[in-house]
Amino acid sequence: VDGQKPDRLPETDARHIAALAQRMPLTVGQIESKVRRKMPSAPFITSKLQQEAARKLRFTAKRTMGVAQRLYEGIELGSEGLVGLITYMRTDSTRVSAEALTEVRTFINQRYGSAALPDEPNVYKTKQTNVQDAHEAIRPTMLKYDPETVRRLLLEEAAKHPDKEKDIGDQIKLYQLIWNRFVASQMTPAVYDLTTVLVDLKDGGRSFELRATGQVMRAPGFTAVYSESQDEDRRSDEAASDADGDGVRLPPLE
Repeated sequence: VDGQKPDRLPETDARHIAALAQRMPLTVGQIESKVRRKMPSAPFITSKLQQEAARKLRFTAKRTMGVAQRLYEGIELGSEGLVGLITYMRTDSTRVSAEALTEVRTFINQRYGSAALPDEPNVYKTKQTNVQDAHEAIRPTMLKYDPETVRRLLLEEAAKHPDKEKDIGDQIKLYQLIWNRFVASQMTPAVYDLTTVLVDLKDGGRSFELRATGQVMRAPGFTAVYSESQDEDRRSDEAASDADGDGVRLPPLE
């Protein structure tokens, strides 16, 4: 409003401006179009696992680490026996072994096609200083144990031991989260067409500007596997405004 962002307006002023905007002619003042590439996040470190499990699964940190401990030590998978499903769950490192990178890239290519696979493995820098790099990031130990297979085998176990049903349910949920995050971390970015339109309104000596943002997914990339929670989605490498208009379609404008 008159070149200033109206952070706080009295209700009477806001209603007056809204009434003016309804009857004033709209003029497209500026159009900005760009391609937005959204990179996947690194595989889990301990703190990030706790945060995402809290947001998505409503797990406390204690519950998350207890379930992760079981997944690390080993879960009975029917005829498969005792299987350690994840790497060590207390780590500050985003490092992934060369063997695991080869395995996950082969899996992505076979499951999602070459378009979902970057030319080179994605490498993530750990933000913390003085990180102990003795352990890898938290990831599945073997990709042959995909979440569907693990769910089937664990539900068979739950049928034999109804008293363990809740524990097994928690294990399935957390394993799915860890699996999806790891696989997504080695996929291509999601690509969007992002358009911002500035619309001018003028009334005598007063001027107003409206802003509309629309975004349409061009290629899903890693989002075919893993959808980040909103807090983590707005990382510092993206302007916060880029998250506006997700899925909103704008008409062709000049």
